[in-house]
Amino acid sequence: MRTNQCTNHPNIVPFSMTLKAMNVWKFTKSSNNLKLFPSFILLIYLVRRELVTRFRRHYLGFIWILISPILTSLIMILAFYGIFGVKLNSLFNYSIFVLSGVIFIQCVNSTIIGVSASLQNSRSIIGKVSVPIFAIPLATLFAQVMIFVIGLVYILFAANFSEFYDLDLISLFVSIICLFLILLSIGIILSVLGSIIPDIATALPIFLQGLTYLTPIFYTEDIWSEQVRNLLVFNPLLYFIRAFRNGLGYSEYGEVNLPLLFMMSSLMLISSTLIFIIYWPKLIKRI
Repeated sequence: MRTNQCTNHPNIVPFSMTLKAMNVWKFTKSSNNLKLFPSFILLIYLVRRELVTRFRRHYLGFIWILISPILTSLIMILAFYGIFGVKLNSLFNYSIFVLSGVIFIQCVNSTIIGVSASLQNSRSIIGKVSVPIFAIPLATLFAQVMIFVIGLVYILFAANFSEFYDLDLISLFVSIICLFLILLSIGIILSVLGSIIPDIATALPIFLQGLTYLTPIFYTEDIWSEQVRNLLVFNPLLYFIRAFRNGLGYSEYGEVNLPLLFMMSSLMLISSTLIFIIYWPKLIKRI
């Protein structure tokens, strides 16, 4: 019999016992009173559980949140500065450019994979008590938001010393909102498809890896020929990383219509939410 992962950790109370103690759920699996969104207390608990579960078996624990983007950026800088970095005039400017791309793509990959697998990973919880149907995906999303914010602090601190520094807080904030709206949408849709087609869980990391190399993370868009750039317009991540870097002051690498991006991200989230609600009864049976 599968058990809750948290029960093996001495500092974590089993999830079902905690819910009963807090009295934060409103219905059972057989109830017709379907609750969509979690209470604030429940969401905090789920986010904490998500972060603790992710790092509890690591010797460095939460320190990996701090060092992972830096180590990845250093590797890319050492490998590609001689090829792509010269166009940014200095090693320091290229370092900030790469760091922003690494934090962006790590957020994309972790959020999509995490949200899409959140229901399957929490099936022991869903089997014991019923929680609002968006509780688990939202907890995964907000856990990743916290990790992303830490990385963003890195970028903002380093960007103060860059000649490219021209921060636009409004554009930056809107671009981040659009990013997480679309990531939540994609993750929700994939969680539905993954319950029907299990192969998606295996194919998803491969697809995301390919998308990573087709997104200007460690290179600028102008290295591609005109024909290739015409094909890359179908890469959805291109517009989101453009918007993110525009907010940081790298506007010379492509403009983005932020209101249109926000509208499309919101419509995508509404559509995925409706799909998720419609298929929820079938998902429960498959989990």
